[in-house]
Amino acid sequence: MNQKQIDYYNSLPDNEKFVLHVAAFSADEVYSYSLPSAITGIKKVTVREVTTYLDNAFKHGLFEKSPYSGAFSVSPGFLIDLIPQLSRFFKEWEIAMGSQKRFYYRDSFTRNLRDLLFCLLFDKKNYPEAEKKYLVTGFPDFGHSMASLLNNKSYREHLSIININIIIQLLKNKINEHLSDLKPISDLEK
Repeated sequence: MNQKQIDYYNSLPDNEKFVLHVAAFSADEVYSYSLPSAITGIKKVTVREVTTYLDNAFKHGLFEKSPYSGAFSVSPGFLIDLIPQLSRFFKEWEIAMGSQKRFYYRDSFTRNLRDLLFCLLFDKKNYPEAEKKYLVTGFPDFGHSMASLLNNKSYREHLSIININIIIQLLKNKINEHLSDLKPISDLEK
């Protein structure tokens, strides 16, 4: 996430953050009318409020919106920053995972990214399977966004279990990003 997105997220009230966490951990196919039923009993939130929260988060780049269905999906940058903080948001994770028990007709690269990041940090035993699933469905789409993983301190000690080809691609993306932004390559050493 960029600084503008971080400032926006940090300025949100707790209720709004709670809703965005549940939506982010749900990963994709998030509809404003389906979230209040999952949250009821924990936070009193109306469908109108959820719609406003998701629309505002979309305007700030934390979520993406399907032009066809109107469903929201979490942006990779927001997910990459949020997953390491999972221990602070365990209730939101439980709610999102409880709503994931429905059947999906297709694999989702956003859900596979969420599972990959979760396994990388919290479930190393299942990481190889999550990585394989992610590579089949999502790496070409999120390769550029995932380059921010290299800068995130929460992931540094876990980079050694990531497939070397992924690391190489992420480094190439990072170098290209620095070149296009005219940043010094020496910053990459950090």
